[in-house]
Amino acid sequence: MKIIEFKLSNTLAIFYLFLSLLFSNMAISLEKNTNYIDELNTIESYYWIALEEKGNYKLFSKALNKLDALEIKIKENTPASNILLKIRGLKEDIRQQLDMSSDTFFGIFPLSRFFNNNFLTNSVAFGTYELFDDYNVMSSNQAVENLLKTLKEKERKQLDVIFISNPLDYALENEALYLFNQSPQFFVHNQKEINDAFVKNNLNENDISNFKSGNLNEKHLHSFFKSFDTNDLLLVNIEKNPSFSKDAFYVIKGSYFKPDQLNPIKIYRNMGFSRDRTNLLKPIISINFSFLIIGIILGF
Repeated sequence: MKIIEFKLSNTLAIFYLFLSLLFSNMAISLEKNTNYIDELNTIESYYWIALEEKGNYKLFSKALNKLDALEIKIKENTPASNILLKIRGLKEDIRQQLDMSSDTFFGIFPLSRFFNNNFLTNSVAFGTYELFDDYNVMSSNQAVENLLKTLKEKERKQLDVIFISNPLDYALENEALYLFNQSPQFFVHNQKEINDAFVKNNLNENDISNFKSGNLNEKHLHSFFKSFDTNDLLLVNIEKNPSFSKDAFYVIKGSYFKPDQLNPIKIYRNMGFSRDRTNLLKPIISINFSFLIIGIILGF
């Protein structure tokens, strides 16, 4: 009897060991896939920024090289990964864009924008190159301004507007609120008014936290429509997408809600990009000052 029990306990131990190894391998594999997807999404930011810069050949080339390295790494670890299909698709898009940008002067020499633009009178003269302010703020604001243009073209009604961000950033939400508040078409609501709407409708701090996390539900919407006395509500979501250090890529989504409807009747999306190039400010000022001195000397 003891022998049978011993064999049974050994069998169970082996079975448990097998299960633990199986689940451990699954967890490791899942973690690797998540890391690969994050890396792929980060590389993709180069593609979108390069497009915004009217075909930046250098950025497209960087993205292609990083995709080649990622593809090799994935093949060594998980040869059958579905992520390889996504990589091949993005590589094909980049190859086509490389072919087009190689035919343009601006694509090969993106810094040529500095030759004929005045950054003192036009803050967006250099496109995605940010020389003065926080590049995250400039990227988000650019996307918000694009959304505002879209809404003014598509919508004629006055809209009540509330803001959330992912990751949570009250500074960016207030930047967006300021831009929306410039137009009489939009009636903006700050964080105090949002919290007040929840309190009036017996929602608690957890409900507020869920809302700020992007988990919108029927109770939230009911509170807004009832407290703001409106039939047209726009939820603006400021979302930061993966990008490399000193680059910023934001997608701003405007969701248009009507009373008693959990799903938006319309969704508008716009992108914004900015790259931290504050290190170029002093050389640019020096070059411009040199041109000024040369101009004065030639004048005399």
